[in-house]
Amino acid sequence: MEQWLTLSIVGDGIGHFSVDCTACDQPGMGNTLRFKLAFDQTELPAMLRDLDELIRLFPVRGKP
Repeated sequence: MEQWLTLSIVGDGIGHFSVDCTACDQPGMGNTLRFKLAFDQTELPAMLRDLDELIRLFPVRGKP
């Protein structure tokens, strides 16, 4: 999904993370949504479970 979705994650070394996100409908010329998220390490297990579920529901088809 390069150029469609970009996540830049930075940790502070004590369990806090900030994420700069950019989502585009047509990279290079379409609409762009930029937003920031903040979370801490206690939220990681639930996020990973949710990502596993997304991958299960929407598997990669064809060659990446």
